[in-house]
Order: sequence, then C-alpha cells, then structure tokens
Amino acid sequence: MSFRRILLLLVPVVVCALYFPMRKIAGDEWLPIDPADLKMTSEPKAPGAPAIYLYRQVDRKDLGRANTEHN
Repeated sequence: MSFRRILLLLVPVVVCALYFPMRKIAGDEWLPIDPADLKMTSEPKAPGAPAIYLYRQVDRKDLGRANTEHN
C-alpha cells in the first residue's frame, strides 16, 4: 500500500475519533456505606436471609424496541 492510500484511510479515522469522543465508561461508583449497616447481622424484613441489598440502582432507557436496562 502506498503512503498516500494509508493517509487517505487514516485521516478519516482520526477525524472521527476527535469529532466523536469516546464516552466515559463509568466503573462501579460505590456510595459510602453507613458503619451501622456494616455491623448489621440480621434484617427484620428478611429473616434468615444470607444477604441483602444495601443499595441498588437501575438505569433504564425506554426507546421503543431498543430498550436497555443496566443494574
């Protein structure tokens, strides 16, 4: 491949990369845990449960047929 052909292929890729920057991919963003929750050994609402959720977040996008849900 000639240098010119490589340049013609590479320039649009670089322009698109600069024009459409990558979205920031968020990692797990944990909320601070209350020390009282850490000391909890049982939950009256769920007796005998081996574990419970302290925090749960569900993000939804309702776009007709292209719905997404992230837990």
